[in-house]
Amino acid sequence: MWEPARPMPPLRPATNLKAIRNRGLYLLMALALHAVPTLSQATSTMVVRYYDTPSGAVRYDYYAELLNMVLKRTEAGFGPYRIEKYTTPMSSARWNEMAIRGETINVMWSNIGHPDLNEKMIPIPIPADRGVHGYRVFLIRADRQAEFNQVRTLDQLRQFVMGQGANWGDIKILEHNRLPLITGTLYENLFPMLEAGRFDYFSRSVLEAPLEMDSFSSKYPDLRIENSLLLHYQFPVVFFVAKTEPALARRIQAGMEMMVKDGSLKTLFYRYFQKSLAGLKLKSRVVLELDNPYLPAFVPVSNRELWFDPLEN
Repeated sequence: MWEPARPMPPLRPATNLKAIRNRGLYLLMALALHAVPTLSQATSTMVVRYYDTPSGAVRYDYYAELLNMVLKRTEAGFGPYRIEKYTTPMSSARWNEMAIRGETINVMWSNIGHPDLNEKMIPIPIPADRGVHGYRVFLIRADRQAEFNQVRTLDQLRQFVMGQGANWGDIKILEHNRLPLITGTLYENLFPMLEAGRFDYFSRSVLEAPLEMDSFSSKYPDLRIENSLLLHYQFPVVFFVAKTEPALARRIQAGMEMMVKDGSLKTLFYRYFQKSLAGLKLKSRVVLELDNPYLPAFVPVSNRELWFDPLEN
């Protein structure tokens, strides 16, 4: 049974000096991002450096292609560019640190659950993933499906324990919504923990779950994608640019706006993910909404054109 997602509430007004200051900073960044490039910026080669993850995951290929399309679409206004990929394996914490410094890497993509990125880099306020990262399905043991079929409310879901990465950006959201959690330090260990019954379900984005089942089904044959529920909270992936590269930030914002306007962002999104999304039968799932009180002020929640809707799939 499909239960439509409740409309997202408007962003809460700033209630303290720090929040007011942060919103003022985001306004200044938005104005700066729309500044017209100078002649020197439009003629010199812009060097774009990002981390090319060794996993080869399709979702990472999508962001890399999107970035390249954005840069190509803006050559007339911002000039030529050159991409340099950093390929040495590193932890996510190291990845964030290097991007903030802006030396080896000057652009990255990440969800908005990391305050250090939100504050120390320039966020591009258009969801690169169309907000789909906030739609979650569950990996479960196959013999537990009948139990999950009975869940229709958040209170009922709270009777189950979720597995989650210890330092992931949405931990605070899940805790705020009083979902019981067991965390693991290493991503790879969460799958055997689930199979062994250490927790009841592993919440994954609708892009991640099909890829993970393709990768791990032979190793963990008792695991399945739960087929009746869809968890949702606002948790988009955006591009972040080092503060040392404001012209690059302006360029990415301009290119993203072009791709939203002409529909090419949606076209690219479905070229990569249409098949896996269709296989999840999202329209027939019960939607359970979570509140995200930690949503940064720059996230454009009211512009529905930017957001994925399961009903359109």
